[in-house]
Amino acid sequence: MGWGHPKTAEGRISNIDEQTLRGFRSILDETFQNDLALRANVKTSSARSTSTQNAVVDGDNSTYWEAGENQHSATLEVELETMREFDRVVLQEAIWSGQRISRFVIQALEENRWKQVVAGTTVGYKRILRTSPVLTDKVRIVIQQANNPPALSTVSFFKASKRER
Repeated sequence: MGWGHPKTAEGRISNIDEQTLRGFRSILDETFQNDLALRANVKTSSARSTSTQNAVVDGDNSTYWEAGENQHSATLEVELETMREFDRVVLQEAIWSGQRISRFVIQALEENRWKQVVAGTTVGYKRILRTSPVLTDKVRIVIQQANNPPALSTVSFFKASKRER
């Protein structure tokens, strides 16, 4: 395998590289173990009748929300149970229906005003976005442009492991 790690004479990666990779894996596991958006309440600007708004926060990638017919933009508002701090946002499109989203903005409600947290272009199968720390109980995903009605299977928020920094 070409992972960029030199191999020993036996064709294995070194013990030091193995320990480093295992440490990296444990940091990722720690970061992504607690989805702060899981089972949150979601409101959307539109929805196709066969999809449900809360599908994006149900922890099941096979369920999804889809904007109404002929809609090429949409808004999803995620209301968390309490104020939460996060610095990672994960979006996943319902990719089996194609990659649709081409421009989006994520905003957080801070002091009764929507503040832009991060902006992006395509989402695809999975997009992980790093942000500055955000403390809020409401997050809005504004899909500004899509080639067909946007369809998301996952919206998640996470707080990075303290060991990552």
